[in-house]
Amino acid sequence: RQKQRLEMLQTQTNLQNTQLQIAAPKVEYYDAVLQSTSVYVADQIAKELGMTAISMNKKLCSMGILMKRNGQWVLSAKHCNSGLTKTKTHQYTKSDGSAGTSCTTVWTEKGRKFLFDLKDCGKL
Repeated sequence: RQKQRLEMLQTQTNLQNTQLQIAAPKVEYYDAVLQSTSVYVADQIAKELGMTAISMNKKLCSMGILMKRNGQWVLSAKHCNSGLTKTKTHQYTKSDGSAGTSCTTVWTEKGRKFLFDLKDCGKL
């Protein structure tokens, strides 16, 4: 009986090892890429997708993913806490010499993957 138990445990261990080997590339991708702090402007990703930033943003808007607020493209409420984008604030000097700021939406690696997945399934 103990031998049967050991054989069953060994079989279970072998199965788990196989599952870990299959999952390893995904885990590595998650650790190396999706946790990256790199960000991309819409032009960069759109070019990779074979479109312009304008057409990409309009398509994402029509899909309810993006919307334009105060001149800035932002994620819709459904996606706003998903980590797909970040906002970068830039400081500049106005023509009258005073300081001003502007915000730009940038895509994270997670967002980049999201957009590529949309393209792969024919939605973008």
